[in-house]
Amino acid sequence: MVGRGGSGYGLSVMAGRRWSWAAEVGRYSTTGAVAGIVFSVFRSAILKPEKTKAVFLSGKKERKNESAAMKTIVLANQKGGVGKTTLTAHIAVAAERAGDGACVLIDTDPQASLSGWWNGREAETPAFAPVSLKELPGKLEALGQAGYTYAFIDTPPAITESIRAVVSQADFVLIPIRPSPHDLRAVGSTVELALTADRPFAFAVTQAKPNSRLTVQAMAALSEHGVVAPAIVHDRVDYAASMIDGRTVLEIDPKGRSAAEVAELWLFVKARMNDSKKARKKAGTKYA
Repeated sequence: MVGRGGSGYGLSVMAGRRWSWAAEVGRYSTTGAVAGIVFSVFRSAILKPEKTKAVFLSGKKERKNESAAMKTIVLANQKGGVGKTTLTAHIAVAAERAGDGACVLIDTDPQASLSGWWNGREAETPAFAPVSLKELPGKLEALGQAGYTYAFIDTPPAITESIRAVVSQADFVLIPIRPSPHDLRAVGSTVELALTADRPFAFAVTQAKPNSRLTVQAMAALSEHGVVAPAIVHDRVDYAASMIDGRTVLEIDPKGRSAAEVAELWLFVKARMNDSKKARKKAGTKYA
């Protein structure tokens, strides 16, 4: 089934309503002194990650559509409540509104929050594609052939073999993170996930309080281990309010501060993907 401006390539891009991820696939199994404490805790979390099973879905074997135009952005963090679903929906809408091409959403979270948001949406874009993890590589290739420019994938708050499979398909991994000691301590395994999969990644600070010293300290700590988006997503009620009926802050208040943050974050993500591509070409390798 193809809808919302899609075209036939054996795709299943949703045009109707009431899609349920739980019905599509089985559930996952889940396995102060901030400037000083966070640096040491965060560093140890990355340098000494827990051992995991062998990484599968290697890039060379599974990324059959490397030459295709579509780029895949995966939002991941093992910590819940950091705003993955909210950012996935918002930057996809931002990309569409910026005229950067047709976008498609994919929900791999059994909670199905992204699909629930999309089911309540009146706008025709971005599109939504129900995909099982087993068929994800082939479906991404088909979506690229169908003319989509960007795929945005939401993931559950866990580090499992299934999540590793999703991250292995990414052209770019965006890690939303709240500026708190607990979140900084927990993010190490997500960074390790991106590094093991050899995917370019960046942090996006979310739910930040205005003029907070903690936010500045958290960004400094994060910058020790990766690029941090300069666009900070602040803790405002309009983000949650806009999601109630399938919209975003870009649509309820396009000239507001929240809309400006999201637009800036998308510009950053797009620029980082282009920079990573240039770096790969310069180095003569496929992956950054």
